[in-house]
Amino acid sequence: MKFSKRGWFKRYLKFRDANSDFMNLRHSFMQFEFDDKEQPIYATLQPTGLMYGFPIKFPNFTPPFMQELNQKDKLKAILTESLICSILINYKRENTFNDFELIDQNISRIADFYTHFINDENLKKKLKRVKSPYRLVEIYIDKQIDVKSSFSNFWNSFFQNSLLFLDVIYFFKWLDNEDKLKKDELINQKEKTLFTIIKIIAATAGIDKDIHKEERLFFEYFVNSAHLSPEKKQIALNYLEKPERLEDIDFQTIDSWVLKKYLLELAILTIWADKDVNDTEIAFLNQLRDRLEMPDAELKKSMILIEAFVLNNWQDVFYLNNKRDYQTVSNRLVRRITLFIGINKRKIINEIQESKELVALLIKSRNQKLNDEEKQKVKEQLMDILKTIPSLAIFLLPFGSLILPILLKIIPQHLILPSSFHDD
Repeated sequence: MKFSKRGWFKRYLKFRDANSDFMNLRHSFMQFEFDDKEQPIYATLQPTGLMYGFPIKFPNFTPPFMQELNQKDKLKAILTESLICSILINYKRENTFNDFELIDQNISRIADFYTHFINDENLKKKLKRVKSPYRLVEIYIDKQIDVKSSFSNFWNSFFQNSLLFLDVIYFFKWLDNEDKLKKDELINQKEKTLFTIIKIIAATAGIDKDIHKEERLFFEYFVNSAHLSPEKKQIALNYLEKPERLEDIDFQTIDSWVLKKYLLELAILTIWADKDVNDTEIAFLNQLRDRLEMPDAELKKSMILIEAFVLNNWQDVFYLNNKRDYQTVSNRLVRRITLFIGINKRKIINEIQESKELVALLIKSRNQKLNDEEKQKVKEQLMDILKTIPSLAIFLLPFGSLILPILLKIIPQHLILPSSFHDD
């Protein structure tokens, strides 16, 4: 796959249709119970790195061509797949269509979305003669990722490209609205949301009252990625010099679960630039969580998922410099997951006890080693139980392999598996 040559979008769709691994994606998020219709978008795309501005992997699996792509084309491919995931998730209950038909029928909606949302009148004039929605999508995606800056490390890329996830959020909203007035409202909302995010990042960077050179540079990258007019760009840059207080920022357009989650995690990552979070910063995050009207559990989940993302990809994101850093974050992650799963422990135990086969296998494991088939049965049945608990679904889709060993350590002693099983 070549993402730098004209016609890449149509070639990608054909490749996608011919590869059976892609077909499993829609089925994967249909298995879970979610509290909110936008949660599958987050759970599917959070592990890709797109929302953190550092594209690392595809949802669900890694296509063979990924190793051949430079960072820019990797970003292009993952943004494209994220828009496609929005279509599949939005229509996840319509099983009468296969994925290719569903995507093909909605290509014009991606083109229509960007035609309305991209703030570049000169580009729009040039594209009036372009009739193919496939070609329009190519041009618009190229435009969105064309930010002239270095991809040299995670933090540059985070501040430079994380706003691309805002495209995915608003495209998902766009798919839900056919009414022209509502679409016009979305266009106005997106710009207001963008400025709210910029204000939050500026306020977060200024918590300690001392904005460092690197923070200033990162913030400029962030603003550059917003494709603002020169006048609006200057307004945005001024927020860093005089950040607004959280209580003075208007959160009116932050009106959906995924937008709130996204904004909260941008703030967490901004604070995390030094790999630590002090008491003042925790207080700020709790104040932000209150303004977003989110429960305390959501902040805890976000901390866990960010740490899990970092640990799963620490060599790629240039985040951890040595084993000591890795071990510190790893130990912290285990403690957070243990506390969070503990909240649901009683329900999990009740579900386990309902399965005679699972209980029999767990008891058997106390006295003798399970064979590979039996171990697999235990894993599958525990995962099926966890899928029925909405508050855990957000973890299981991207990070089930992290949850299961911790769960096995906190369920009652008579159901705990031997250490040989954990080693797998």
